[in-house]
Amino acid sequence: MKAFGYFLLIPLSVILYFILAIGIGVSQRYPIPHFLLMAVGLFFLFKLIRQKFSVWRLLLNFGGWALALLFSWWTLSYSNFGGYESPIALGDHADVMSVEVVDSTGNKTSIGALTENSKGVLIAFYRGHW
Repeated sequence: MKAFGYFLLIPLSVILYFILAIGIGVSQRYPIPHFLLMAVGLFFLFKLIRQKFSVWRLLLNFGGWALALLFSWWTLSYSNFGGYESPIALGDHADVMSVEVVDSTGNKTSIGALTENSKGVLIAFYRGHW
């Protein structure tokens, strides 16, 4: 029964990772707390199999290691984002006046046309509802 409880620490860490990442929006480049929780479960599973061998403990050990390795591979491969490469190099000048923007009514206009009749333009970026 202890072995099954220690095995449950591994899927629990995976579930907590997804709850934090998807439900709450906490993203981590390296999910260290989840790796530690899995390591505790794997340590005690290995310790129990060394104390008294049984087929169920062996299966839980293999299942725990497989799940932990799969989760680790997935988070390290697919949760990391590559470096951002800017289309404009540092120090380059962009022709901002020719950029077309969409106003709140859906009409396209250039920033240069907006600045012809006024002293300045305030541009507010709104990502919308995703």
